[in-house]
Amino acid sequence: MPTPYALQPRNVRYNMGVNAGVLLRAFDVESGAARREDIIGATDGPVRFVAKPRFADLGAGVGNCPRNVREMKLLKDWEARLTGAFVSADTAASRGLIALCDAQEGHLVPRAQLELRDFDDLWLVFDYGPAPGHYAIRLRNALSTGGLQVRAQDRENARWPFEYTAHYSLEEVGVAPFEVWIGSGGVRS
Repeated sequence: MPTPYALQPRNVRYNMGVNAGVLLRAFDVESGAARREDIIGATDGPVRFVAKPRFADLGAGVGNCPRNVREMKLLKDWEARLTGAFVSADTAASRGLIALCDAQEGHLVPRAQLELRDFDDLWLVFDYGPAPGHYAIRLRNALSTGGLQVRAQDRENARWPFEYTAHYSLEEVGVAPFEVWIGSGGVRS
């Protein structure tokens, strides 16, 4: 006997994400096309994206105002992070993991100064729905904040754990450091 709450939305199968996805340097959201040359590296294990809003409670210091009143909430900022591990890393991926470095004649030279060119947009894209669709997350001005880590052990693939953090820009202060694009074959959520 079915329970009265064993229900799903009518379009659930069209709104499910499947497979591990891919990390890209660029992605065309209109066509949904991903180019092999934009793939950063093969991943292993879960890739996790978390976007957390941080709020200020303007009523917290007011004696006769309760805490967490919606009219007194203020968004301070968004903290958006992408974590996981690569099982392949070429020069470009390794440079991105170190973040503050330059590639010079076949090797990577770390720098002591952060430069604007160290920030770049990253995309996490995975299959969406049974029709050819995509769920794409863009991290704006992403920077590797986890540094270069390599885990190698006997009879295992080496792993390069990563942590990328999206950043605001002074050129677009009001723009959140991430965005989500949902494209599905025929059915939009």
